[in-house]
Amino acid sequence: MRISKTLWQGVLLASVTCGSAAALAQDAVEAQAPTSETAESEALQAEANKAPARPFIERSLVIAPEQVGKFKLYSMNDYPGQPGAGIQVRYQHEDFPDVRVDLFVYPAGRVERAEALDSAMRDLRQSLEYAVEKGSYSNLEFGRDGEFDLRRVDSDGSLRAPEEKAAPDPDKPDLDAVLAAVSNKEDYRVGRLLEARLSMGDEAMESHGYLFYRGLYLVKGRISATALTLPGESFVRFTQLAMATLVPAVTTRSTGSCFKKEILVDPDAEDASENLAKQLVVSLARDKQEQCAEIMDETIPAGHRAMPLIYPAGSWGSKG
Repeated sequence: MRISKTLWQGVLLASVTCGSAAALAQDAVEAQAPTSETAESEALQAEANKAPARPFIERSLVIAPEQVGKFKLYSMNDYPGQPGAGIQVRYQHEDFPDVRVDLFVYPAGRVERAEALDSAMRDLRQSLEYAVEKGSYSNLEFGRDGEFDLRRVDSDGSLRAPEEKAAPDPDKPDLDAVLAAVSNKEDYRVGRLLEARLSMGDEAMESHGYLFYRGLYLVKGRISATALTLPGESFVRFTQLAMATLVPAVTTRSTGSCFKKEILVDPDAEDASENLAKQLVVSLARDKQEQCAEIMDETIPAGHRAMPLIYPAGSWGSKG
């Protein structure tokens, strides 16, 4: 990760995990790399600039566990010649083998989380409407469309009440609280839910679509079932439990120029130290979620299955 301006080049990422956010901000202001290290860094950067530019993502691995709780991996499928379509991962629950639990993991690039989710939600609505136009479904009715937090899902699939947090005192700004809010905003487990009712042939079905932005990828969950299979509240709890169980378990690794990070800070700005601290928190959260390395770890953990996504040159355009 590069932090522009010489004043910020001595900031150590280790300080983010070892100290408080307020201490991080103070360290960021006071830290400054020795001139020799700065010169060496600039020389290395100049050498790197001579090398051919790597695609933002050259290759990714989508990795899924064979079993999580009562959910067993049924299939993994790609779309040959269409890496942008991602990977479909299907699970079955031991107690409800006829209910399909589908996750679609597909690329989004490095964008703002809200922007990625808004765009994906529009696409989800349009895909259902298109399926109705083509005759695959009928009687489509959209229900709730709103935020969904996986962290609230209990072990039985029900939702715990949201935590109440005291309002910050405007006269006593707490940088740790500010940075905690920034970190919370970047948490991939806060996504979106779209409820729908539709018919497939003569069968009326409930269908829930979930969307999460995790690093460079979107994860879409789709579950549909008839009232005879999972009536009312049972369907709601089942879909919530499925997402809380599977979304954190299915991961991606990538390689490409996405491993490079840069933070732009104006050291002369009045709130430069706080701004730097915020950007470091965001950068570290994204780095953890993106799992993009200069050389990707190709090993597959025991009890897991993996499929690659290989992107031709020019695939990403401005998405990086």
